[in-house]
Amino acid sequence: MTVAVNGKPIGPPAVLDWLYIYPKGIHNLIIYQEKIKLSTQMIIYYVAGVDEFNNRSLSLEQAFKDTIRVNYHRDHLCHLKAAIQLLSQCTLFSMCVRRSGAKVKGYFTWLILDNFEWAKGYRSRFGLNYVDYEGTQNAQRNGSKLS
Repeated sequence: MTVAVNGKPIGPPAVLDWLYIYPKGIHNLIIYQEKIKLSTQMIIYYVAGVDEFNNRSLSLEQAFKDTIRVNYHRDHLCHLKAAIQLLSQCTLFSMCVRRSGAKVKGYFTWLILDNFEWAKGYRSRFGLNYVDYEGTQNAQRNGSKLS
């Protein structure tokens, strides 16, 4: 897995040291798969997610705002949409033989609930829904709500 190009990180790091935020990566993946003709043979699924530090000093209201995940998914979906639109409109690129767009059938997020992460335990939160590990204040974060 590439995390740096010419010695520079591809994007800002997440909490887990192997995870970097790189929304353009989904765009590049779709274009590459079209270029090598994989998208005509298979359905493309993408699992996306970003963690945040389990900051116990935040109020529940602050923890529910979830701007990290909202921005992460918005940016990834914008790049996904741009790749689909590019492949449905392009006529100048030799790699674009189909004009019906990329064959993307799903975008899945990781995870629905905060959980115990194998590398960081409870220090990292991935879930769309907040889990109160010490009480009963479980709730939907803003990142999991449809707008």
